[in-house]
Amino acid sequence: AYIYTINNDHNWDYQAKLTSDNEENDFFGSDVSISGDYAVIGAPEVDDASNNGGAAYIFKRSGSTWSQQAKMITSEASFNDYFGKSVSISLDRVLIGMYSDDVGGNESGSAHVYKRDGTNWSLEKIFYASDADANDFFGYSVAIDSSYIIIGTPSSEASGIPENAGSISMYRYSPDLYEITSLEHDDYEGEYNSLIQVDDNTYALAYHRGSVGYISTFTIPADGSSITEVKTLEHDDSEGRYNSLIQVDDNTYA
Repeated sequence: AYIYTINNDHNWDYQAKLTSDNEENDFFGSDVSISGDYAVIGAPEVDDASNNGGAAYIFKRSGSTWSQQAKMITSEASFNDYFGKSVSISLDRVLIGMYSDDVGGNESGSAHVYKRDGTNWSLEKIFYASDADANDFFGYSVAIDSSYIIIGTPSSEASGIPENAGSISMYRYSPDLYEITSLEHDDYEGEYNSLIQVDDNTYALAYHRGSVGYISTFTIPADGSSITEVKTLEHDDSEGRYNSLIQVDDNTYA
């Protein structure tokens, strides 16, 4: 994974290349997130906990130097659970998706929150979908800020809704985390999600449906009482799979 900084001329300068103890086919860098002096890197096929159990790595910046502070694996991971497929960091918390977790059914999924105390990161909470079912992939995409968590479930379905329609669920701290609302974002497939926060009330979701890639924006009020879709844009008319959406600056995304 590579770190770039923006200079006074609004150009991007290379700062660092982040690596760790990765081996062949660990897929370090499958998802990335940065907040202040901290970055989190997902490596969903690390074999420490089990074959393809996955891991996530925390790096901290000091000046222009980035150093690894923590490596997160979970004892919950079993064969092909892919912990670290999705990651998001905000302030002193990091959210890590494990979309193939089998607790709520085969590949129903989960998401794990870790909290920092000094230089130590410890597990704070594990989320499972309240309506978990097999092959839902809860945790395939995740986003976190100081007050809210959003988790994508690309293959969820409800009564009367087409198979693999997909949904996103929102949680807030008050003082514990609990689910507020959810929204079905696609009535067909909604696979390969990547979710990021745009500003205080806006989120962007890149996903794949059929043979086309899309980006949708959603607004969520401060109390988290609703999720409203704003606009959807087709970004690829051929495949558009394996999305990983990142913010470049205030108005630019890649």
